[in-house]
Amino acid sequence: MVFTIAGLIILMIVVCLVNGIIHFIDLKKQLGIKELEKKEIKKLLEEANSKLNRREAFRLGIPDEGCAFEFLHFGDEALARLTHRKGIGKIQDISVKGLKLICDYDLPLKKPVLIQVEFELNKEPFVLQAHLIRKEAHISQPFITYGLVFDEMSSSDQERLMYCINQRVLKTAAPTTPTPVV
Repeated sequence: MVFTIAGLIILMIVVCLVNGIIHFIDLKKQLGIKELEKKEIKKLLEEANSKLNRREAFRLGIPDEGCAFEFLHFGDEALARLTHRKGIGKIQDISVKGLKLICDYDLPLKKPVLIQVEFELNKEPFVLQAHLIRKEAHISQPFITYGLVFDEMSSSDQERLMYCINQRVLKTAAPTTPTPVV
């Protein structure tokens, strides 16, 4: 009789332990799923935030506006031989935050690339440094498009650039023929 009571107690302890282990595993799975959901939500928020930040300045389309550039620094040592190499390209659009550059160079963007870009806007010369942050390659096109963000632009350069962009917008929005006064 003592053995049956001891056996029942041991059986109850084993059942409680098994239930506890199953409950622990279930909680661990739920926490893992919650952690995964948190990571996915955080990633989606970061992506949405980066898209918003990327477009916070007005962009002026200026297709076929020529520019010159020089590679100043590569975060990738394998590309260091291209430092101070110069090239020409076209600006597709521009804002006070950056521009979209079209050129023939096909560079990996896994590590930072710093360039100096020279252009004129409304006959006003600019020499600005920028980091390449985005790359678009098109199968049907022989060129590559890069998104550049200006690096530590002086307030005077920023004001000049904003003025030139605004002047270009006003010029394109203004009627070309005078409106008769009635």
